[in-house]
Amino acid sequence: VFFFSSRRRHTRYISVTGVQTCALPISHMMKLSGADALLFETSRGCPYECAFCYNTCFSNRRWRALSADETLLRMKRVIEELGIRNFAFSDDNFFTDPDRAYQILEGIVRLDLGIAWGKGDMRLDFLSQLDDDYLRLIERSGCRSLMIGVESGSQRVADVLRKGIDVSQAISLNRRLARYK
Repeated sequence: VFFFSSRRRHTRYISVTGVQTCALPISHMMKLSGADALLFETSRGCPYECAFCYNTCFSNRRWRALSADETLLRMKRVIEELGIRNFAFSDDNFFTDPDRAYQILEGIVRLDLGIAWGKGDMRLDFLSQLDDDYLRLIERSGCRSLMIGVESGSQRVADVLRKGIDVSQAISLNRRLARYK
C-alpha cells in the first residue's frame, strides 16, 4: 500500500505492508454519472499477463484483496462517517475472484447500503461467462458503469498484447449488457 503526498514540490511514498492493514481510504474523489464518488480500493494487482500492463512487473502477476466482509465493513464506515454513497472501485481488476466479487455485491444488496458504484474493471472473457442472475445482481447492487478490458477490436493485436480473449465476443456482450441500466 502506498500513500502519495505532494507538498512543497516534493513527492513522498510511504510503504505499508499488507492490504488488510490499510487505513480508511478518504483521499480521492472522481465523477460517477455526474456525482462525486470516492475512489475505493478493495484489491491490488492482477494475475494476468497482458503485455502492456504495469502489473506484470510491478505486482509480478500477484493479486491481493480485502475479504468481502472487510470490504463491506469499510464501505459501511465511509457511508456512516462521511455520508458518501458513491464509490468508484479503483482496483486493477475488481472481478479477479468472481466469488469474492459476488459476496461483495450480494452484501451491498443484503445490507441495503443504497450506494451507486462504478469503474468495476473486468475482463471480456470473464464477462462472457456470467449468467443473467450475476448480471442482475451487478445492476441491483447499484452499478453505474463497468470497465471492460477489450483494448483492441483486432484479434491479431489482442494476441500480440497477450490478452487471451476472443474480441468477437465484444459486440455480442455489449448487446447483452444493453438490457441492463
